[in-house]
Amino acid sequence: MFRAAMLTVLGIILAMPFSVVALAQSNDNPWADGGYAGVPLPEVDGAVPWDILSKVDLVFDDNDLVPDYNDAIRELDGKRIKMVGFVLPLDSNGHRQLLSVNSPHCPFCLPAGPEGFVELNCEEPLDFTTEPVVVTGVFKIRVLDWNGYYYRMEEVRVVAQ
Repeated sequence: MFRAAMLTVLGIILAMPFSVVALAQSNDNPWADGGYAGVPLPEVDGAVPWDILSKVDLVFDDNDLVPDYNDAIRELDGKRIKMVGFVLPLDSNGHRQLLSVNSPHCPFCLPAGPEGFVELNCEEPLDFTTEPVVVTGVFKIRVLDWNGYYYRMEEVRVVAQ
């Protein structure tokens, strides 16, 4: 049975068109080197850098593991800020989105940890795009309701796509 399965797999591989094999070895394939590098974010004047948001620790509060935000993050709380990132939809009408530090590369995987996302509550629906966007909104630290994401922006508007 094992031999029959191996012969089937070998037959499929040998039947693959040359173009598929050539694509897998070309520079046009982002997975060719064994990983996906993603699309880099552009530098945008006045945008809060993602490395500031990554400076959060997890600490024990009684029996719960909770985020401990540094002073630079706490200073942003309640202020209107500008950020650049990739949009991932959370609902079908475009009012709830995630802004991500990394470009999505798999429809089944989140491209970052909780510090690499900002939940967006949008005034107007955001159009879907795979390119980076620049948004403004009121930044909120999620302290008591941080399930899954540490940050939220409200009154979000797109500045540039």
